[in-house]
Amino acid sequence: MISGELVRLLINHPDVDLRWFAFAGHPDLNVADTFTGLIGECDLKTIDQPLPEDADLIFLSTDSDEAARFLDSQDLPATLCVIDLSGSQPVATRSDEDVTDYTFGMPEMLRRRLVHECQRVSMPAAGTVATLLPLLPLAKNLLVNAPIHATITLGESVPNQSVERALEETKWALQVCQNSFDQPIEIVSATSDEPRLLATQVKLNCPLDSDLIRSLYEEYYDDHNFVFIVDRMPQYNDVASTNKCLMHLAKDEESGVLTIYACMDGLLKAGAGNALHIANLLKGLHERVGLTLKAFVRPQPVSEGSGVVS
Repeated sequence: MISGELVRLLINHPDVDLRWFAFAGHPDLNVADTFTGLIGECDLKTIDQPLPEDADLIFLSTDSDEAARFLDSQDLPATLCVIDLSGSQPVATRSDEDVTDYTFGMPEMLRRRLVHECQRVSMPAAGTVATLLPLLPLAKNLLVNAPIHATITLGESVPNQSVERALEETKWALQVCQNSFDQPIEIVSATSDEPRLLATQVKLNCPLDSDLIRSLYEEYYDDHNFVFIVDRMPQYNDVASTNKCLMHLAKDEESGVLTIYACMDGLLKAGAGNALHIANLLKGLHERVGLTLKAFVRPQPVSEGSGVVS
């Protein structure tokens, strides 16, 4: 599903020339027949093996084992940008002895590094994206000082990587943002009938009042193009088929518990859209190029007797 979304984005990107689509063991297939909705939009045929020498940037949108085999078997040019959507490559950790060439693919966390300092990127799991985005403004201000409880809701089309991976990546990222972070994290998952939905509810104690918390979030995301703080509970229709994440903040002043609700399209904001966002940064393009997408709004039932007839 993410591969199809990525092709749809790339063929409409003004600065992209989509040269090939490699599908091992399945050459000469029409890409438009492989992914629904591309008929008349794309005349590309699949090739059996990737051609790194014929590209400036490649996306690895396959399972982690196949991606790892490909990377291990190739002597890739140093100038070639690689965005690994499979998570096969570990990212640099805080330990000087355990540093890799791959940067953690969270633009809202590491945008400067993605623009200036790297060629290779490993994408985080969908659950990591859903958990981290609500916590980054607090971590920047050294305010993640209480146990974290997160409930992630995923549609069936959103890649459901393990909760363990989301826990590991979230803990590492919070320690990078806030060196003092040492709190337990609990992540549970739930399913949704909305196939592409990725939503999260994150709870933790926070000593600040609601107005100050809101100002911290607005300040943090003010110069980011895809995360917005809203005054009502975000709905899937607000984000479907876009690269947006909408967040709503609710503070119980009596208990001190802050609840952050976040909603996004899991195939885009935590998948193909995030990958293209990263590609724009790696190549010095504006973040929103190719990602000014209109939300798909499911029609609501019309109540009996409503409407206009002429």
